[in-house]
Amino acid sequence: MADSNHRRGSRRGHCPAGRRVRTRTTAGVNKPAPEAGVEFVSKIDAYDGLASWVDMYNKGPWKYPKRTAKRMAERGTKTLFLQTSNYRKKSDIYKPRAMSRLLEASHIHGMRVIAWYLPSYANSKRDWKRTKKAVVFESTNGHHFDGFAMDIEATVERDIATRNRRMINLSDRLRNFVGDDYMLGAIIPDPVTQLFCRTSRTRR
Repeated sequence: MADSNHRRGSRRGHCPAGRRVRTRTTAGVNKPAPEAGVEFVSKIDAYDGLASWVDMYNKGPWKYPKRTAKRMAERGTKTLFLQTSNYRKKSDIYKPRAMSRLLEASHIHGMRVIAWYLPSYANSKRDWKRTKKAVVFESTNGHHFDGFAMDIEATVERDIATRNRRMINLSDRLRNFVGDDYMLGAIIPDPVTQLFCRTSRTRR
């Protein structure tokens, strides 16, 4: 099956796609090792091919995840970029049950799924918590995201030097968390329509 390596207990003995967990044995029972023992996995090919985009404002995919995944696959989608939350929402993970179904359905149809989150850079504690929640998210049947991309477009923090510093700090913290071999992505500002810093050529 297309999703055999995305599920717990596949025939190859792999853990769900997205991370491998080292275990320790206590009294004959295997228990997950602490967070430091988690090896996150994301390969560059997760970003290859035709991609589709789902954010929290697309009603259909959250209401009909299986149908959405099927239609995307029929149209040649290889990778789905799926929003997990943003700085405005009260929850760290948006609609976790629907998120779980959409992730699993996409894997069943042979697609990779990249989680993405929009931080504010005005609340570092919240931004890190929600970034981490996205990376470690596990569906009902043990599926994980195939990668993570940070959306760096928010301008809640108006001072660009402060915003840049916090963006770099968050990125460094994420890199340290997932390891050097994990392929991270970024959703960058549109250089034509979005103004992020004032220059001498900018109209006043």
